[in-house]
Amino acid sequence: MASGSEQAGGAAFVNDSNTQLLYHFDGADGSTTFTDDSGNGLTGVVYGNAQMDTAVKKMGTASYEAAGTNPYIVSGASALLQSTG
Repeated sequence: MASGSEQAGGAAFVNDSNTQLLYHFDGADGSTTFTDDSGNGLTGVVYGNAQMDTAVKKMGTASYEAAGTNPYIVSGASALLQSTG
């Protein structure tokens, strides 16, 4: 997202204590760097042809493009993302 604080409809997004993982998918065209903006440091590791695309986006500088065969992003392992029941 352009400022890191907007969401659809222009309402402010509040990155609060309940936010465990947050990828805004902003960046340069073709970038494979997906930074976690939640503050938990769960930067994404890219597989396949997952990348940023600046040609097609709804807001911000880019969007996630799942091109090619089996593109996906894996976040760092964290107890924050484990189900508690």
